[in-house]
Amino acid sequence: MAFGELFEQIVFVPNWLIGDVDANMEHFRQFKHTTDPGLFYFPTAIMAIVAHVLLLRKASTLSLQQQKAVQTSLTLFLIVLGLTIYIITQINIPVIDQGRLSGAAQTSKVQLWALLNLFRIVLPAYGLYQLSTLLTLKETHS
Repeated sequence: MAFGELFEQIVFVPNWLIGDVDANMEHFRQFKHTTDPGLFYFPTAIMAIVAHVLLLRKASTLSLQQQKAVQTSLTLFLIVLGLTIYIITQINIPVIDQGRLSGAAQTSKVQLWALLNLFRIVLPAYGLYQLSTLLTLKETHS
């Protein structure tokens, strides 16, 4: 999940905020007239959450520390899903899809989107770090 948001932060945000914001948004609307990035994010987010739930169902094979890591990671991924839903319903639809805002109002919404998107990058990255505790190598004696 975090890599798609990182791409958006590096590619979309500067293109939205530099120059004439209204013209930039119109170009973006034309760019995504056939499909929407959400068609990529929601299936991957749902798969990540389902994978966490499946890991928690196998809790008997995990140590208490590993269970806590999975729970922490799941919580972070759910927060990101909530942020994504907020961004889509409160920013993307009115600003990008419907073009209801322009000028300073549009710029402030895009800046809020960029800030929230940083959390959509950092939180899953930390969640994956937490999951890395599941990757322990067992020493074998010959």
